[in-house]
Amino acid sequence: MVVHQLVTELNKSQPLISQHLRVLRSAGLVSSSRKGREVLYALAQPDIIGIIHELASLETLTEAQDELAELRKRKRGQSHQSAGGSIGAAIIDPPADVRPAADPGLAPQTPKPVRD
Repeated sequence: MVVHQLVTELNKSQPLISQHLRVLRSAGLVSSSRKGREVLYALAQPDIIGIIHELASLETLTEAQDELAELRKRKRGQSHQSAGGSIGAAIIDPPADVRPAADPGLAPQTPKPVRD
């Protein structure tokens, strides 16, 4: 395949595709050969295509898991809202009578060193 075919197929910029191909070539994953003005790229080990397909299916699985986690998060948020507004308000901002004067995580509690 040549760069412009990959640019069209992947809908990415030519410099980005060229940079990735350069990295893949230096890692020995793709080989290149010149044909006129174009550089043809091919998998260095054609058997690797099976591994590429496996990785692509894992990516799809990961995306599905991320989407499921997001849906669960939204569902939990809806159940908290239906339980009462005070629960959501307490999580976001505690009432003034129980709120600390300063965030203990941001205000150092140790005294400054004394210089002689």
